[in-house]
Parts: sequence; structure tokens; C-alpha cells
Amino acid sequence: MALGLVPALRLAAQTAVPPPVTILQDTGPLADGFIFIGAEPTAVPNPAQGPEILDNQGRIVWFSPLPAGQVATDFRVQTYLGNPVLTYSQSSAYGSATQVTTVDYILDNTYSVIAKVQGSVFNADQHEFQLTPQNTALIDIYNTVQTDLSSVGGPVNGYVTEAVVQEIDVATGALLLEWHSLANVPLSESYYPVPSAAPLSAPYDYFHINSVKLDTDGNILVSSRHTWTVYKINRTTGAIIWRLGGKKSDFTLGAGLPFAWQHDVEAVDSTTLRIFDNESDGVPVMPYSRVVWVSHDDTAMTATLLQAIVHPAQLSVYAEGSAQSLANGDTFVEWGILGRYSEFNSAGQLLYDVGEAKGYSSYRGYRFAWTGAPTTTPAAVVLQNADGSLAVHAVWNGATQVASWEVLGGDAPGALSVIGTAQWNGLDTAITIAGPVGNIQVVALDSAGGTIGTSAAVSGPFAAVFPTQPQPQTIAAGDTVVFHAAASGSSPSYQWLFNGSPVSNGMFNGATVSGATASTLVISGATAANAGSYSCVASNLGNSATSNAATLAVSATADAGRLADISCRSAVGAGDGALIIGFAVGGQRTSGTEPAPLRASGPSLAQFGVSGVLPDPELQLFSSNVILAANSGWAGNSVIAAAATAVGAFPWSSGSSLDSALAESLDAGPFSAVISGASGDTGVALGEVYDAAPASTRVTATPRLVNLSGRAQVGTGSNVLIAGFVVAGTTAETVLIRGSGPALAQFGVSGALPDPLLQLQRSNADGTTTLLQSDAGWNGDAQIAATAAAVGAFSWGASASGDSALLVTLPPGAYTAEISGASGDTGVSLVEVYDVR
Repeated sequence: MALGLVPALRLAAQTAVPPPVTILQDTGPLADGFIFIGAEPTAVPNPAQGPEILDNQGRIVWFSPLPAGQVATDFRVQTYLGNPVLTYSQSSAYGSATQVTTVDYILDNTYSVIAKVQGSVFNADQHEFQLTPQNTALIDIYNTVQTDLSSVGGPVNGYVTEAVVQEIDVATGALLLEWHSLANVPLSESYYPVPSAAPLSAPYDYFHINSVKLDTDGNILVSSRHTWTVYKINRTTGAIIWRLGGKKSDFTLGAGLPFAWQHDVEAVDSTTLRIFDNESDGVPVMPYSRVVWVSHDDTAMTATLLQAIVHPAQLSVYAEGSAQSLANGDTFVEWGILGRYSEFNSAGQLLYDVGEAKGYSSYRGYRFAWTGAPTTTPAAVVLQNADGSLAVHAVWNGATQVASWEVLGGDAPGALSVIGTAQWNGLDTAITIAGPVGNIQVVALDSAGGTIGTSAAVSGPFAAVFPTQPQPQTIAAGDTVVFHAAASGSSPSYQWLFNGSPVSNGMFNGATVSGATASTLVISGATAANAGSYSCVASNLGNSATSNAATLAVSATADAGRLADISCRSAVGAGDGALIIGFAVGGQRTSGTEPAPLRASGPSLAQFGVSGVLPDPELQLFSSNVILAANSGWAGNSVIAAAATAVGAFPWSSGSSLDSALAESLDAGPFSAVISGASGDTGVALGEVYDAAPASTRVTATPRLVNLSGRAQVGTGSNVLIAGFVVAGTTAETVLIRGSGPALAQFGVSGALPDPLLQLQRSNADGTTTLLQSDAGWNGDAQIAATAAAVGAFSWGASASGDSALLVTLPPGAYTAEISGASGDTGVSLVEVYDVR
């Protein structure tokens, strides 16, 4: 299938879309209209959040991404100045004790903002944005004030968050009404536990307003979650007309009442309220949440439960939620924090049930008829599939009248003809056509076949769907393997497959799996049962594609992949500008010593065309700040020469050169090789550490080099920091490579490189190099962080730091990790290469 993974430009600067919803039940018939939710993350890194319109199949019709940290709530269709409009509230938090800026937006049918509403004096909250027939807006506010809480067992000088209701004239911003809960509702009405301390940073939230609507007579209905009460308030005077529910209910409550911790109260008619009754704030009052219809007799002052809808799964919703009565008699329910929405018929039978993406929810959800006519034009994006066919993506965000698409193609942009068609299939409709085609254009057609929009023509060559494919690997039993696949486009979701079946995180055939739904799959402690075929499915906007399959072989060899040669090249300065190479010998379940020649090359680098070499490198070997050995000029030492030949090191130009070397046998532990100018000189030097244990003598207990680190000043041009390493053995080796700059500040390092760019190169037999991967900012990647902790690397802390990292499995061969400034900057950087088992 063609893949809906497309660049941001085709979504009008949109950078991501929410993961797809899952249709759990659709037995219809359903009410007309689209579905409106505000996708908000509950536990998702780097989420896509914002107001979203979907159809009954879960296909996205319109999505407007918000900046990181912002959420949209109460997204729906309302009426303003006699016309249908879209409305939502946007802020960084709602129900917050800390005042944050909330803006309520009104959009016309072209998705253009035509009005904004904000609180008068106070910052508005996101729980409610209700337009009235008078073209005013009812909004809620959370206002924190200092109050004596001793009457309810709290501190005398505590802080409390009260509710404020304002009515604002949309056109002028004029304040028409303001109502405060503290002046009308005592603290004693709250069911919310009183804290022993209530400082300004954590005030007592005694009221928790979450709904403000007009009653049928024009007065105001206010829902207080924490008093379990609906208050009817005189719209002119602000006086409480009556209380329904709670500790001071003016109504005698019938069987099945009261309600508890409720949301979204609305008048159905003059004597009936519809309420989303949570029945939980984390501790259930009833075992399930429900939608209730409550009849209130304002003369007899009695309230009766008329009807209740309970989800067949008896869902318990501890926060958020809404219910909406539809024109055909159905009820649309958003189950709030659970991330689920449903439709029930008039008899309370479940017709439609949808699970929002894992880690997402919506404060409220609705169904409305809507006709969107965006001012933008359609966009065409074309990607090339592995078989040479083309995946044409036709996109028109929010255009509700598109019924089908035509794909035009040809050799010249001005001479295109129809080469494909497809029915509209969501915000991004993917259409597969045979390649090659030099130029592509898409045309939007309405249900009558008329043209309603045409994209600009796009010209090839076109990008691949999977520019990064997973590579086959052979690893030793018990080792770690990493598969990586990257799909073209905008924040796709991933699912890895093993022999065609989905993989899950956790234990898997005796190994441990992480990243099963990420672009990078990590299998730790692989066994023979993990051998097989691995592929990755990438999905976006309802479309998906599968990568090439990569075969994993697991070998029982004792000659497992390992770091056999580690090196670091950099400019060496005076004083603290020495080149410092850290390395460690050992490995789990190993013992004995490791023969390890060490070299510091300066003058001999000239044979490779390196200019400005360090003329007289001095090499010092340290363990725990104790110097073990030192050399300044190798003087043609025959033992050094023989050891260099045995490990395949390049020959030095002369026995009289001032290059330096040591031949040591090292116990397990960490070491440092420090290279400086013997006479205070500066220049480029290369430090090398070799594993000299012959392959024929290796057993699983033989020690090995387990990490390399090099710290130096990074300059420009050729004065970058380069770490080289060789993977030896008969199987692949997994390594974690890190380029630290900003993270060095925690160790008091000044002048750190602010934006290290890490590039991994493979050295080819013909002397050329091939760029394998690069990174310029790790973005808090969970697998990088977990692997770093497992190998004992120091923590980077902030996920937004500019430090860079790669986690990769490499077959035997020679590699270099190069650190430079991403924007041409200079500074101190640390490169590290870790053996990952």
C-alpha cells in the first residue's frame, strides 16, 4: 500500500498529525456529521496535539497542530453572527493554580481566525468557551486568593482557587457579567479534601468549575466538580437561583441520584439537565461513569433520574468527559481522560465505539455537520516505492467537499493527462501509480465530478518512502542488535514485525525488546529463537508502507564482534589542551589481562597529507590518576614495531621519528592516555589503543576494549574531533556513540561546543569513506538514555540539550565518528564509543 508519509510543506507548515484512532465497534446507523476532538497527550513524548476533525472511519479531515506544550480544548461547531463557526480554547494548562494565558478562538469555514476572546483582568481557563445567541461568550476562570481556611480544617493563611464566570462581548471585548464563587458558595460545600497546607503554589481547589452554559430561560448553569453541584445563576444579578445536588441541594433527590465529580452540564429543555457523571476523582463513588438525564421540578423542588447511559465496558472516567444530544435522538459521548468516544441510540444501545491513540485523550468530544472551504490549494507530494512505483499523496487540509482525486502525469508540467484516480481517503489520500513519471499534479473533484481544486505540478526525481532501510545482521548469542528504519514524511508511527507478526516491548523469545513501536528496534540478549526476518511498518494519516525485510542470524561463536582498535585524532594544545583518550578494558564475565599497544602519532601523520602535526607527542598512561607508563619518542623500539605489525597498525615513517608508544598488558578497569607536546608544542596528533589478543586464542572470558572516549578542542576545517574504531571478530557489534558539548557544563568545562554534529563513517577498502548515519541533537531519545545508563555513561539530563548520539549495530570493519560544530562553531567536545552487550 502507498504510504501517507509526506513532508510538512504539503500540510501548510504542519509538522505532525496524531496517530490514528481505532474503530472498536460500528454497528450504526449513526447520526450525520463529522467528529470533533482536541487531541491532547496524556503520556506521549513529542506529541502531535491540536483541534482535529475526523469522519466515522477515523480518517482525519482537518488538523491544526499547536506548539509544543499547548493544548486545544472544547473544540466544536457553534454559531456566531448567524453563521456556523469553529471554536476552541488554547493554553498550556487548564484548571491550573498558576495563571496561564488562554485564548479562545473563533474560525470561519475557511479556517481563518475571525475573533479571539480572553478574560477581562483575569486569565481565562480552558474548561469552557460557550457562545450565546447574543454573540457574547461565557468563559470560566480559576482565580487564586488568600483565604482563612480554618473553618474547614485548613490553615488560617491559606490560599484557595475560586471559580469566576465572565460574559464577554465578542466583538468589543467588553465585560458584561462577572460572578465569583467565594462570594456565593462557602468552602464547606466542597467534597474535595482540605490540605493541611495550602500555599500559593498549591492552593485549595474547593470548587473546580468545568461547565458554564445557558439554561433555556437565559440564566446560567454552572457545574462545580468538587461540590458535586449544578448552580443556576441569575444572569443579571449573579444570585444563585437554586442548587441541584451536593451538600446544600435545593431539590429532594430521587433514586439513582446524586451525581459526583461531574462534567458538562447542559439544559435539554426547561425541566431536564443532561450531565456527564464521572462518579470518580480517582477513587470511584460508583464503579462506572455514566451520562444522566435529570428532571427537575422547580415548584415541588424534586429531582428525578430519567435515564442513564453506561458503557458496556463500565468505563470509569476520573477526569474530563462530555455528552451531546444529536438530532436523530442519539447521544455522543467523549470518555475524557480515557481517550475514547462513543455513540448510543435513543434506547441507550452502543452503536459506535472508538479508541483514541494510546497516550492521547480529549477533554470533550462532539459530532457536528460542517462544510470546510480552506483558502489554500491542494498539494501533491510524490514518493518512490521500492518497486519503482510512485506513491502520490493528495492533500487538502479541511476541504470537506472532496469526493475523489485525479492524478495527472507527463513528461512536461504543461502537458499532463490523467494517469490515476482514487476516492478521497482522508486528509492525505495516497494513490499508487506506475513509474517512472516526470511530473505529477492532483485535482480535487466533488461528488458531481466537478473540479474544485488543483495542485501545483511537482517534478521528479522523487524521494524514497524508506530512505533508511533496516540492514541484515549477524550477532553472537547473548549480544544486542539494533535495527533502524526511517520513513519519509511527517512524524510517522512505526510497528516492527518479526516474521510478519507484530513485535511488542518486553521479553521476546528469551531476549528483551525495546522500541517495538519506534523507528529503532533494540533486541538485548538475543537467542537463537530471535533469528528471523525483521521489517518495519510506518503509518501516517491512515496509510502505511512496509520496509525491506532484514534477516537476523544469531551465532554461537566465541570470536564475537568487539572493539579491537580505538583511536582519536584532534588538535593538541598547550596546558589543558592535551588530547585525552579514555578507554576501559573488561566486559561481563571476563577475566585476566589484555595485551594493549598504545601509540601517539604526530610526525608520522605527515605521510597522509596532514598538516600542522604535533612534532613531539608525549604519551602518558594513567589509571585512577596514577601514571602507569610514559614515552616520548619510540626510538625504533623493536617490540613496539612488532606489536604494531601484529595488530595491523600503519607503519611509522622512521625509527628516529618522535612519535611515541607503549606496549602494555592491562588488567580490567578504566584508563586514560594523555597526549601533549613534550616541549609545549601544539599540533594535530593521533592516539591509538589496540586489542592485541590473537583471535585464535580468544574465548568468551577474554577481556576486551569496552569503551573509548576522547576530549579535545573542536575547531573548523580539518581541526575536528575524530574517533576511530575497528569492529573485529566474525559477528556484528552494537555500539553507542555520543558527542557531548553542552552536557560538559555540569563538570565545570568552559567553552564547550554548543552544537556537536556527530557523523559516523565507514572506511572502505579503496580508501574512501561512506557516511552511515549522523545526528545533531539527541532530543531526549528514550533508547539512547536507557542504553547510556546501562553502559555507565554519565547522564545528559535535559532532553533539549544539543548533545548528539547514535545507537547502531555494525558488521566487522573500520569506522570513524567525527565531531564538528553543526553551525561551524568551535569549542570543547567529548566523543565516546561504548560496547553494548
